[in-house]
Amino acid sequence: MDAFYLEYGFTEEQYTKMKNSFMIKNYKDEDIRNNFFSTIEFFESCGFEKKEVIKILTTCPHYLIYSVEKLNGRIEDLIKLGLKEEEIYTMIIGCNHLLALRKENYSKLLKEIKKYGFSKSDILKL
Repeated sequence: MDAFYLEYGFTEEQYTKMKNSFMIKNYKDEDIRNNFFSTIEFFESCGFEKKEVIKILTTCPHYLIYSVEKLNGRIEDLIKLGLKEEEIYTMIIGCNHLLALRKENYSKLLKEIKKYGFSKSDILKL
């Protein structure tokens, strides 16, 4: 197991789950390692606590192969749809895969959810 995962606080079980994820298992360890610290810093700068970062990355290990620019871009896309940063961060905790969606899929998803009678505040509670 790479020591920096342990040093940050991941368990061996979480590490194994992440490394075996089909989304990243074909990437070189060096590429993942290079993004690891910048990804951690990105989520911490958004105000997430260490345990939240671990939960997000264990559930969505593919964020380790995203650049910080890509993650920022996904947040900016959501802001353009009318969400506030605080709302987005709340949604990321509940729906970790939120930042994996493409820009064109955000509005489709929100329209679909609203079609069933959910308001913006309902969506944020999901």
